[in-house]
Amino acid sequence: MRILSMIATFGGLNGATLRLEPGMNVICAPNEWGKSTWCAFLAAMLYGVDTNQRTTKGTLADKEKYAPWSGQPMEGLLRVEHDGRDITIQRRTRGRVPLGEFQAYETRTGLAVPELTADNCGQVLLGVEKSVFLRTGFIRFSDLAVVPDEALWQRLHALVTTGDESGNGALLQTRLRALKNKCRSSRGGRIPETEQRLQELETALSDRQMLEKRELQLRSQYESASQEMQALQRHRAVCDYRDAETLRRQTMEAMEAADQARDAMEELEIQCRDIPETEELESKLEEARGLIDKLRSVPEEEPPSVMGAVLAYILGALAMMGAVLYLLTAELLWAGGMILAGIILLLVGGMLTDRRRRTVLQQHLAQKKREKLVHELLDATVKLQKQLALREELNQACRTADQARLRLQSLAAAGRQILNPETEDALELTLEETETRMAQVTERLRLIQLRLGQCQGRMESLPELDAILREQEVCRTRLGELLKLERALELALNALEEATRELQRRFAPRITAQAQEYLSRLTHGRYSRVLIGEDLSILAASQVETTLRSSQWRSDGTADLMYLALRLAVWVTLNPEGPLVLDDAFVRLDDDRLKEVLALLAELSQSRQIILFSCQEREKRMMATL
Repeated sequence: MRILSMIATFGGLNGATLRLEPGMNVICAPNEWGKSTWCAFLAAMLYGVDTNQRTTKGTLADKEKYAPWSGQPMEGLLRVEHDGRDITIQRRTRGRVPLGEFQAYETRTGLAVPELTADNCGQVLLGVEKSVFLRTGFIRFSDLAVVPDEALWQRLHALVTTGDESGNGALLQTRLRALKNKCRSSRGGRIPETEQRLQELETALSDRQMLEKRELQLRSQYESASQEMQALQRHRAVCDYRDAETLRRQTMEAMEAADQARDAMEELEIQCRDIPETEELESKLEEARGLIDKLRSVPEEEPPSVMGAVLAYILGALAMMGAVLYLLTAELLWAGGMILAGIILLLVGGMLTDRRRRTVLQQHLAQKKREKLVHELLDATVKLQKQLALREELNQACRTADQARLRLQSLAAAGRQILNPETEDALELTLEETETRMAQVTERLRLIQLRLGQCQGRMESLPELDAILREQEVCRTRLGELLKLERALELALNALEEATRELQRRFAPRITAQAQEYLSRLTHGRYSRVLIGEDLSILAASQVETTLRSSQWRSDGTADLMYLALRLAVWVTLNPEGPLVLDDAFVRLDDDRLKEVLALLAELSQSRQIILFSCQEREKRMMATL
């Protein structure tokens, strides 16, 4: 494959164009010109942008690092020559997926190239996975060391062990491991699945047997509770009949009581026909009682005092006696006066006595009259009280009649015709106790039926007993076959791994020889011995050294040459015609060794395209002298 041109809206590149020539392309430009961005753009156009990459504290994800500074959507065109065809690859941003829209078409005709897709573009054009290209044909100063990678290791291993890059040996081992994983894997292996199924069947068998036993127990409990319910229902029927009979008797008694109360009420109504109403009687009774209190509270008038009459008589007698004396003394005038005074005093005493007598007589007559009136009022009060009692008795009779009538209506409404059940009843429970027991038994029946339904539902979710036993037998047979297959696969993998270890003892002779040739040439023969480890680490020794040492023992420039030799050897071996991209990879090389590197690259550019980005002009000057 050869790259013809690139147009990028990518990072700091805003619609920028880069055209390339066959063979060696040396592009010298200052820092921040976009050299590393063009390299990243080429990888993105071939393999897409990894949208799963996340920004960490030390690094930015490519989708953020190379988002166009202009704010435009990320997009680009890559024009290449592949198998004699001029092909244009176009990627645009789709929604929030950078470079998510892919097109590949022939540049001159515009016809689609269906074999190229967004996922396989780099794989088809370069012949290697993205990780292999980035670790071999994409050389940058920041990551010259070749780190282990599964895809790279598989390609190198297949190439150096079989001479065939198809990787059949590794593919066979992968398939055997896949088959073994299918047999026994924690996430879907057939053996664990079969063992789990056997365990499930064993559990199902145990559950079904337990549920069948539980169903029999529940049915027995249900039958016992049903019989108890029937006995309670018979007893309630007997109690209902007894209550109905009692109610019938009470109704008859109530009817008789209502008749009696009605008769008593009618008789009292006849007696009270001429009697005033209760309010009028109470008013009259209150009035009579008030009169009695007033009559009893009238004060008796004091008769005139007897002392005045006695005094008048005494004085009159004294006057008479004085008159006698004056007569004896012949004082007739005084005697006449005394007689006159005595007569007057005696008359006054008689008048006072007569007045007192009349007053006493009047008081006595008034007292007799009051007493008679009080007696009459008391008789009237007694009569009124009797009439009130009769009225109260009538009211009570009315209330009694109403109550009797209401009770009769209530009993008549509650009455019902119940036939004699004529059944044996050995229970000695009241109706309330029977109702309570029936409610308890009903709840027990409901719970038993609910549990029975749950039990039957669980049984319906389980296979039939015969089906469980048949499947158990099938699973045991299948498990035995799978265990035999697992043992066979394990033996095959052990044999293949043993063969692989034997081949790994001679790991990468072609890569090692090629890297040793390149390193010897680039160091003017100083480092002529190279050894590559299984982890793609490189060891080297100079002509005067007896021990192979890693790059950590070498200067920075020599370490760069060691990894450059390894990368070139791997890339030339894996992809003899694929382009090689170098980004400021020779910063730490001196002029002498740089000249040898450029000479080697010039030779390699005869059969492949090489793109060399550098921030220095010395590469261009040296290339001009070659």
